[in-house]
Amino acid sequence: MSSSEYRYEDLPENFRIFARSNEAISHSSASAIEEYVTKERAVLEQYEDELKALSRQLAEKKRLLARKRQDLSACERIVQLSRSTSIINLPTEILQLIFLYSIPPSLSACFRHATDYNENAPFSLIHVCRKWRTIAFETPSLWTSVSLRSFEGSPMTIGENFGMKNHIKNWYERAGSLPKSLDFYMGEDRTAFDPMVMPGLTDCAFFQGFEFTYLSLGSRDIDSLLRTLNEEGPWPMWSSKILHRVESLVLYSELHPHTIDSEAPIETFSGEDFKSLRRLSLRIGSSLSQGILGVFDLPWKNLTHVAITSWIQDGDFMDLLTDLISLRQGIFYITYDELWNSDNGAAVEEHPQLKDLTLIHHINTFSPVPFDRYFFPSLQYFRLGAYTDFFDEDMKTFDLRNIQATLVNLTSLSLWHPSWEVSASHIVELLSVTPNLLLLTVGVSTNYDELFNALINNATDGKKLPVVGPLLEDLVIDYGPLVYKYMVRIPPVRPKHFQFSSGVFSEMVKVRWKGEVAGSVQTSQLKKASVFLSGWHESCLEGVQDSLKEEVKEGFELTLGFVDCPQTWEDPMDRKITHWHEGLVLPENSDCCGRCLMENELEDLEIYE
Repeated sequence: MSSSEYRYEDLPENFRIFARSNEAISHSSASAIEEYVTKERAVLEQYEDELKALSRQLAEKKRLLARKRQDLSACERIVQLSRSTSIINLPTEILQLIFLYSIPPSLSACFRHATDYNENAPFSLIHVCRKWRTIAFETPSLWTSVSLRSFEGSPMTIGENFGMKNHIKNWYERAGSLPKSLDFYMGEDRTAFDPMVMPGLTDCAFFQGFEFTYLSLGSRDIDSLLRTLNEEGPWPMWSSKILHRVESLVLYSELHPHTIDSEAPIETFSGEDFKSLRRLSLRIGSSLSQGILGVFDLPWKNLTHVAITSWIQDGDFMDLLTDLISLRQGIFYITYDELWNSDNGAAVEEHPQLKDLTLIHHINTFSPVPFDRYFFPSLQYFRLGAYTDFFDEDMKTFDLRNIQATLVNLTSLSLWHPSWEVSASHIVELLSVTPNLLLLTVGVSTNYDELFNALINNATDGKKLPVVGPLLEDLVIDYGPLVYKYMVRIPPVRPKHFQFSSGVFSEMVKVRWKGEVAGSVQTSQLKKASVFLSGWHESCLEGVQDSLKEEVKEGFELTLGFVDCPQTWEDPMDRKITHWHEGLVLPENSDCCGRCLMENELEDLEIYE
């Protein structure tokens, strides 16, 4: 409303006529109006004060409104999360399992970042939130293992390192009564073996009053480490008491043990100290010189599980096997300088408890490698492999005569290594003396078509072959493209003598699935088959899949896969090793912490760009 339309209804009636007119007024009327204005201005100021107060109240209400909206939004978000599968809402038991899987496979830190415990689980978990901290501290399994990695300039080489001692003490105390594990690795700092320096390291690791169940000792110079620990002087390196409960021992070194004095035994591992030792994993360089195993004064007769992933001489292996009277499972790599006469009339050597045996051979001779006169009456699983650099169609890799009595009882056999070029006839000969096989795994370079024909008593030349594997229920062909050579990894290569036809394989499966081969010979039903080949054989596996659709519908278990490495076994050779219960073989890059892996990824990206 404009001023001309305004009717001034709040003014006194005698003043309205003056407000609506432009005529001059008398002095008396002007004085009356001035008196009125003075009186009413106080009312105006009161209105302004009230308006300011209302403005302040409005601002406060707006602020409270905004806060209330934020609070309600947070509540709605909490309700939404409570109805979802967010990690925030996971039960404590599930979080504990997740925490356990976050622990590095064995080595908790690399050399460069060995002191960055806060970068690695479980220590990193306690800094996330109060809930995680409480759960981590109340999960003893997270705190059973410590990895101490010494390196040049490591603060652990400083004597009286109370901070590190307390850190390790508190760490193990959280584990309670659970079995404890220690990985102690001496890096390239040669001064660490100094009698004035070594006690600072061992004091952190061994003098905490804890007894270990799993012990891993490693160094680039394993001989110096073990002999230094064994020294008796004014500063003893460790107490034999901590060894009494050790059940599993790992000894590893990257370097060839040329410096080990084979004439001076290392008395660190006496049977009196290692009363409970049963499992051993040993890798010291790529190969062990003749007689080196005798340096380790281990209680060999008590060991039930032994894995030696360095090449050992055949003579050392025979002597060692004689001492391993309690062996139940073993993995050995054997190399031959010259072959011996296996028919020497020696007494049969029996190992009644041995159930699982892996023998991988390095062969550089055209003569069959003979076995000594062994008898393993309880042997159920046998993995036999070879690294070979040549192939002859008529060559037999192994002379099996001395172990035929053992092979008769086998229920599971694995022929392995992709670099092993072997004739199918030699495999058939081996299968002919293992009539009780239930599981057969083959991962060698051979003519598989000929092998499949032998399984169904079918020969390409019309001759009927002896039935092999009459009880076979599970067949695995595991020939990934990754090939290993003697002590050296080489890129994948195409095998020279590999032959696999989808039609021949499918025919064999169809016949054995029915349980009756040529000549009406009754056999057990083949229930499962797995084939793992490289991408080169994609069309071949597609043909197998198409051909066996009906058998699969009837219940036959068929697994096909294109792979870049063997699937059924990780070869420990040339790999970092760990305890038996941890799977023996550490994953690739397991000696890298999270920071190293991130840096490596960034470097790869830069190279790619």
